[in-house]
Amino acid sequence: MCDIGSGLPCGGRGGGRPADPVFRGRFEREAELAGRLDHPNIVAIHDRGSEDGRLWIAMQHVAGSDAEAAVREGPVPPERALHIARSTAEALDYAHAAGLLHRDVKPANILLRDGAPGVRVQQVLLTDFGIAKAIDEGTALTQTGSLVATLRYAAPEQLDGRQAGPRSDQYALACTLFHLLAGRPPYTATTVRWSART
Repeated sequence: MCDIGSGLPCGGRGGGRPADPVFRGRFEREAELAGRLDHPNIVAIHDRGSEDGRLWIAMQHVAGSDAEAAVREGPVPPERALHIARSTAEALDYAHAAGLLHRDVKPANILLRDGAPGVRVQQVLLTDFGIAKAIDEGTALTQTGSLVATLRYAAPEQLDGRQAGPRSDQYALACTLFHLLAGRPPYTATTVRWSART
């Protein structure tokens, strides 16, 4: 899956229901859009496709951990938390300018690359622009209006079934920064599923 002639290390993710036209359409569209992003704080997408009826995606391999692992040890020092949030904000600004929303900003989707010896500042990379959500949880908004969201970080408009926008990602980033600084998320619920209001 990762031998794509780029010469770059990569990781993969597979799964999905390609028979569902809504699912497949969203996967292909967002994989194409995310594949155009070229930013030092965004995980690169190398290729995507379908093999034996299963959708797959090959992306840049990042050696390290993520912000969720960092906060599991307790509150993150303010300087480091602000570096993570600032780098993620720069990634989001770039993606929004390219017309792509993330819709699931949270510590687990913020990767922290292991630095070289003596390097104090870790590189921060945002990953999973809607693709992991589509594969792991189904579409964020299905054709029936059913909503699946990470409640701890979801913006009110996402939970109400209203249109998400750049401010939705910004709200989620603010919740993520709160989590890093406080050592706990702003809300204690995990996930929720209901029918969006019309």
